[in-house]
Amino acid sequence: MASVCAAAGAMLIVNRLVDVAAQLGAGLHLGKADANTGEAIARAQAGNIGWLSLNAHSDNEVRVAVEHGASAVMVSPIFATQSGALTNDAGDVSLKVPRGLDALQRAAAIGQGRIAIVALGGIDAQRSGKCFGRGADAVATMSQWLGGDVGKFVDDWGRVTNSR
Repeated sequence: MASVCAAAGAMLIVNRLVDVAAQLGAGLHLGKADANTGEAIARAQAGNIGWLSLNAHSDNEVRVAVEHGASAVMVSPIFATQSGALTNDAGDVSLKVPRGLDALQRAAAIGQGRIAIVALGGIDAQRSGKCFGRGADAVATMSQWLGGDVGKFVDDWGRVTNSR
């Protein structure tokens, strides 16, 4: 996979597996519950991992990502989503309460251009423009990949990408 990404000029991002990301020279994404966040941040700062993104389900988690020098922060959920339960700062499982577009604007203000802001949660091609308009540097989607018409998905996102 790493060679395919390299040949296409794309970055490979590994989820959670610090050693694998370091070995492949890949980026690394960690969620709040990942036990190895401290190790990954240390290795990223030492240069063993060139790109690190962290989840943020609160403004405070955006601040933590900025303070630790993460490359990007996944701000979520922006809109209602069907994937994954969320946990708030107190450790309570939420019912996937959307944070809304204002969360992106606050994250961009906190990051002050030092970190990429990625919107996640209920994002589709039509909603992506709203995310970019409120401070997102990028958008990510899960549910759009998990079902439906792949051809339509590619066409819709192609139009969004070409319009930016």
